[in-house]
This record gives sequence, C-alpha cells and structure tokens, in this order.
Amino acid sequence: MNSPRRTHPTLFTQRNKDAGWCIIQAHSLLQEAIKNGKNSSFLMYAAFEMRTGIEQLMFTIIAACLTTKLTREVVDRCRKKDGLFTVLSDVESNYTLMCKFANALRAEEPRIPKIAEWDIKILKRRWNDLSSYCHSPLVIKDIEQPKWFEDGQKLIEETYDYFVNTLSGTAGTGAISSSGGPPIICQLQEDFLAKKITIEQVITRLRIITPMLSSDSLTLKSGRFKK
Repeated sequence: MNSPRRTHPTLFTQRNKDAGWCIIQAHSLLQEAIKNGKNSSFLMYAAFEMRTGIEQLMFTIIAACLTTKLTREVVDRCRKKDGLFTVLSDVESNYTLMCKFANALRAEEPRIPKIAEWDIKILKRRWNDLSSYCHSPLVIKDIEQPKWFEDGQKLIEETYDYFVNTLSGTAGTGAISSSGGPPIICQLQEDFLAKKITIEQVITRLRIITPMLSSDSLTLKSGRFKK
C-alpha cells in the first residue's frame, strides 16, 4: 500500500501561501479521511484548508481588480474581523464588470490570455458551508449525527470540482488591465466600469478598433492562484 507521503506529498511540505496549494491540500486530506474509515479529524482539516484556500482566492480577486495599487491600508482592512468580506463586497461589482470586459476583449483578440471568472456568491456560500466543519459539531455522546461525514465529503468534493472547472483552460485568476495601453482601450474600459456604456456598446467598438491593435498593447494583471 502506498504511504500518504507518496500519494499526497503536499501533506508533508511546508505551507505555501497561494490558494491553489490549500485546495490541493484539502483534496489530499479528504482522500485520507475516506481511506481511513471516514476519519472525522482528516475531514475537518480538509474543510479548514478548503476554506483557507477560498479566503486566499478572495484576497487575490481583491488585489487583481483594484483600480489602484494594493496598499497596506487595504491589506489591514482585509485582516480585520469580517474585513475580507467587506472589502470583497466593495469590489465585487467592479470585478464582475472587469471579467465581462476581458471576455469581450478576448473574443476580438484570442491572443489575450483567458482568465478565470469566479462567482463571488458561490465562493461566499462555500466558505459559509465549510465553516460548520471547522468548529466542534457539538455532538452529544451516543447521539449520532446522520450523514455528517457524507455531507462534508460532498461539500469538499463539489468545492474542489468548482475550482478545477473554473480554472480549466485559463491562465489563472486575474484581470485584464489596459493601464499603459492604447488610450482608446483605456477610455473604453473606464467608461464601461463607470457604467456609462453597455457591454453591447463595448463589443461594437472593440470590433472596430482591435484589428488595429496587438495583444502586446494590453497586460494581464493576475493573482498567484494558477490552475
């Protein structure tokens, strides 16, 4: 029988600070929980790592879609109680618009990297659901909790699959930044983020101007979470 060190090497490595490591760690811990007779400790550790991965991803999204440079003030706000969710709510609308703009731009210029588009509501819901497995289940002795392990296993597996499917075929988490690029693209993105024009108007104008531009004119402002 293969040892955990051989089958799940991340379990025996120093912690990595990116979300991807946490997600892989969570998946490895879940496999150990299943293999070791529905081990509840492994399951709770897996839920903790998965939730930690979501938190790091949320911070990566915040960093990637800020219209200004990430500052110490923003980091400190994120570290306060419920601060991460507060800041994420502040940038959520902007992030959604940036993803729509990036998709529209890439449709006209395929050489631009495809970036992962995350559903913030799903991330928040998964984080909340996983939290119940990161604390004592408050079990009374000799009273069973039906399906506790099975429900936790399903939750972690579905969250892992969501990460894999969202990242599939992408360059990772990030946002297309037109900063330093052609002024016409910068203005187009600025107007769209300010909701002065619709996505349909963006697409129409991009079809006119992108044939005259190269993908080198734009940059990918990305986070650390890769597939």
